[in-house]
Amino acid sequence: EDAISSARMDDEMTAFYNKRKQKQMKPCLSRMFRCLDMSGDGSIEIDEMVERIRQGIHVPRDLQDYVTEDRVVDLFDAFDEDCDGKLIEEEFIAGVSRLVLEDIPVETAQMLFMVRSCLRKIDNMENRLSALVQSTTCSSQA
Repeated sequence: EDAISSARMDDEMTAFYNKRKQKQMKPCLSRMFRCLDMSGDGSIEIDEMVERIRQGIHVPRDLQDYVTEDRVVDLFDAFDEDCDGKLIEEEFIAGVSRLVLEDIPVETAQMLFMVRSCLRKIDNMENRLSALVQSTTCSSQA
């Protein structure tokens, strides 16, 4: 019982620490996003990110292991939650924050991002299918 209670407290402390760390990282990630957004349109495409990294954009020490050309290319699609080929600031911050705060290898993080993306797409398809079935049912009853 004490072990379970201790584990629960550890989980709560980890969650608290992660929220605090994410809050601290947000201004830095916002600045980084604006630097990556070469076109100034409020979104970044993979080419913009790669170009800015090649140009030597300043990457804070805490993020240098995560924001590399190879990793950005590998993770871009995973961060792109709406699959439009662009990252808005919220997608960028959420993706990098999860990557940094989750204590798992980058490859595992990539798989988790892909699974989350697939689940969102399945949920979207289910909603559309349900609406289609409902409209078809209503049409046939009329």
